[in-house]
Order: sequence, then C-alpha cells, then structure tokens
Amino acid sequence: MGRMYYGNSDEAIEIDDVDLAHLRMVAMTKLRRSEGFSLTLASPQRGRTALWVHCAIPLRFEFESANPSVSIPRASTNSHRRRPRRRAS
Repeated sequence: MGRMYYGNSDEAIEIDDVDLAHLRMVAMTKLRRSEGFSLTLASPQRGRTALWVHCAIPLRFEFESANPSVSIPRASTNSHRRRPRRRAS
C-alpha cells in the first residue's frame, strides 16, 4: 500500500500502489496544466471523502514498491485522437 499526503497534513491516505501510480499520473497531468479537479475516496473506516486537488495545495505520493507500474491499454491511449472527418460529396 502506498500513501498520499494532501495539504499540510501528516495524516496519510493509504492507496494500493498500482492505483496510486495511476492517480499520480492523472494528477500530475492535470496539475501541470493548472487544472484543479475533484477526487472522491472511499474507506471502510472513514466512509467517503471528497477533496479538491489544486496546484496550490501540496500533494505527495509515497510508494511501498520501488517501481509501481501502471499499464494502460493501447486502445485507451489513442482514444483522445480524433479521426479524420469525411466530407460529404
């Protein structure tokens, strides 16, 4: 289990390493563009928590494994590309 630290809190949010690696990839992409986003986390102990993630708020990731990997299906990596439109004749 990896840990995510949000804001100035010393309290960690535990997340599976693979899920945390995926979250890190998405968060870094959004934050690099200065885009904030909502993140909702569920836990049996705490119920559900919603966070507003923004580039002005500290965010830190710690992984249990040395090299967490995220595999992205090839079809989804190309899904954002537009197909050429055909002109009507």
